[in-house]
Amino acid sequence: MTDDLFSLAILVSILTWVRLPSRLAAPVESLGTKSFGIFLTHGIFIEYTAKVIYNFAPALLGYQLILQPVFIIAGLAGPLVIMSLVDRSQARKAYAYLYG
Repeated sequence: MTDDLFSLAILVSILTWVRLPSRLAAPVESLGTKSFGIFLTHGIFIEYTAKVIYNFAPALLGYQLILQPVFIIAGLAGPLVIMSLVDRSQARKAYAYLYG
């Protein structure tokens, strides 16, 4: 059992050293550079999305398979939109302080 876990850890660590070309690499790396800003603000967007759904579409709360992607999209899209708006506005100088 221990040998299997050690072998798995070695294989995973080797995969992290090798850069595999992929069409998804650029978008994922872009999200990675913005991850701290997403982390700081995603909770606000998820909370308000839940409140809107609770007030305007409470029947949706019973369907987890629909609700979960809505929260994921809101938790990613909301912060990314706000970050891009701040980056393009007069507050660009404060972007590094706000989102790292």
